[in-house]
Amino acid sequence: MKWIWYADWGNWTLHWGAWAEHQWHTVQRVSVRELDAADGELIIAQQLTASGLSSDGCQQAVVCVSAPAKIEVVEKLAQTLLDTNIQIMGRDFRADLPTEYRNPAQIGQDRLANALAAIQMHGCPVIVLDFGSCLTCDAVSADGVFLGGAIAPGLPASRRGIVDLVPHLQIETEQAGIAKDAVIAQPGQTTTECLSLGLHYGLAGAADRLVAVMQQHLADEAPVVATGGDAAQIAPLCQTAMSVEVMLTLDGLRLAHSQDR
Repeated sequence: MKWIWYADWGNWTLHWGAWAEHQWHTVQRVSVRELDAADGELIIAQQLTASGLSSDGCQQAVVCVSAPAKIEVVEKLAQTLLDTNIQIMGRDFRADLPTEYRNPAQIGQDRLANALAAIQMHGCPVIVLDFGSCLTCDAVSADGVFLGGAIAPGLPASRRGIVDLVPHLQIETEQAGIAKDAVIAQPGQTTTECLSLGLHYGLAGAADRLVAVMQQHLADEAPVVATGGDAAQIAPLCQTAMSVEVMLTLDGLRLAHSQDR
């Protein structure tokens, strides 16, 4: 089987998928912290083996990298593990999407990939929320122009910020992030419960407010699409109606690469 390795290498998570025969054959997530602490190639190799994928069938690696410092790591992985050439979004190919950003080079490529996929799924205008290490909220106008958006702390960034400023809460912040299904929805009666309520509903409230700001700058009411590792957890806590598309970034990466070719 011939397949293409698409990967969104974020600041917190590596989300990758193998595209074969016009569909996603497998999709995997792995913590960037795990990749940094151990042999990252070994972890990904084990995921490939478990998915029944052989490097002999890999035609190409197509990657979106949030942290420029990781580009060298990604290139080495593609060469040694996948035995193929690599195409990096923003360097080797670009999203065909007009923008009003003052300096388009500053736009995260994952944000552009999200916008492309959201436009294909829902048309224009559209608003995209990405619940990753940071929360991003971006708006695309009715005529398909990427207007820009907002960046706020996501769950990982919020937990890290609390620990950095208030180190004695480290254990409580870790416990508040363990059971994702056990989000506290009433006044907390322990420090961990208070952090759970504040972190999860605080992020949901931020998402609601940012969407409202974006809506004010769009001529027509826009559907809201949510993606990112914490989208399924936070979206139900929001007052804003939104559809969760966990494959949005990888689909947008695939679209951008296909359009370029």
